[in-house]
Amino acid sequence: MQDGLGGLRGAVGTPDQVREFLLRYEECGVDQVIFVSQSGNNRHEHICESLELFAAEVMPEFHAREAEREAKKAKDLASYIEAAMARKHAMAPLKDHEIPVQEAYGTTVALTDEDIKKLPEGNRRRVLTFRKIKEIAERA
Repeated sequence: MQDGLGGLRGAVGTPDQVREFLLRYEECGVDQVIFVSQSGNNRHEHICESLELFAAEVMPEFHAREAEREAKKAKDLASYIEAAMARKHAMAPLKDHEIPVQEAYGTTVALTDEDIKKLPEGNRRRVLTFRKIKEIAERA
């Protein structure tokens, strides 16, 4: 594992180590990675420092190749995308009356009038506004 693509340290290390780690992924065609910096005992300021260091020291090299990589990727995938789109059947446009009304979250919560009276003012107004919108939509 340590000699392979993943390594035991992941994307942890100096900017040069992280760059080398990501270059191996790039060579295999990987063009997106996810860093899980917020796990463990990492403090917010340390996470920010780490991301800023990555953005300043590692990312520019990969960013410089982005347009070329995206163009190659689009070219490589063009025939597959074209074939997929050719199989796609467009749905006929819906008429207004065919579009179902979806209730906002606030109106889906089963609150009694008594419960609403107990809510903080802002929440109470929000729920009542959602109910009013629902009434208007139902009349339309």
